[in-house]
Amino acid sequence: MAAGKLTISDQDAQALMNYRGSIPGQSLTNSPDNSYPWENPPRFTNRREAEIFILEELTEKETFIALTDMIAEGITIEDIARTYLLSGYSRGLWTVDLLLLLAESTSFIIMALAEKVGLDYELYAGDADEPDDQEREAEFVNKSSNIMKEKIKSLQSKGVENVNLDNKELKQAIEEVPVQSLLQRSEEE
Repeated sequence: MAAGKLTISDQDAQALMNYRGSIPGQSLTNSPDNSYPWENPPRFTNRREAEIFILEELTEKETFIALTDMIAEGITIEDIARTYLLSGYSRGLWTVDLLLLLAESTSFIIMALAEKVGLDYELYAGDADEPDDQEREAEFVNKSSNIMKEKIKSLQSKGVENVNLDNKELKQAIEEVPVQSLLQRSEEE
């Protein structure tokens, strides 16, 4: 290649001449009469109205059968909801902003429908590999117990008296700690 001179092979030139794709910015020059559905005002601007529409559409017989088949095949709730919402956007049902607001409620609708027919589902890819709530609760209790034992040992080593690891009242108090409400509160925070 010579300095300052751009050369292009005959094969590349032929490929450019045969290119049949859209020209960048072409959608901005389309006639308003031939606009895409998402370029027009959306059908729904209210979140609640859109959620009702989604529920009605997902419970239509053919759609419901297809939905439950996808869940039974192991497709995640996240993938189904995302695909459905993007389809709704491309059909001009909602804007991208409303799509994002509908993501959670659409996922809940799909999960509820799966539970209604007794299907096990995976919320997102890798969800099945994570520990369930009982495993997390047991891990939390074990960590809390170990931390308390270490604190008590450090107090004993500093000469603080009347600390007994075998104290039945202490063990009972630890067992009565409402772990579920603590976990729930930490998730809310």
